[in-house]
Amino acid sequence: MTGRPHEDGEQLLREMGSAWAKTQQHWHDDMANQFGRSHWAPLVDESRSYLRALGECMELLTAAERETEY
Repeated sequence: MTGRPHEDGEQLLREMGSAWAKTQQHWHDDMANQFGRSHWAPLVDESRSYLRALGECMELLTAAERETEY
C-alpha cells in the first residue's frame, strides 16, 4: 500500500494548530474563547480519533495485503 493519509492528517492538524495559535495572538476576547471551547477543541479531538482509526485500518489493510501475497 502506498501513502499514509493518517500521518498526513496529523501533519495538517499540526499546521492548523499553528495557524490557530497565531490567530489567538490577535483574537483573544470572549468569542475567541467560546470558539476554542465549542468548535476548535472538539474538531481537533474528533479529527485525532478519526486519524487513529484510519491508521488502524491502514495497518489491517497492509497486513491483509502481505498475507495474501504469493
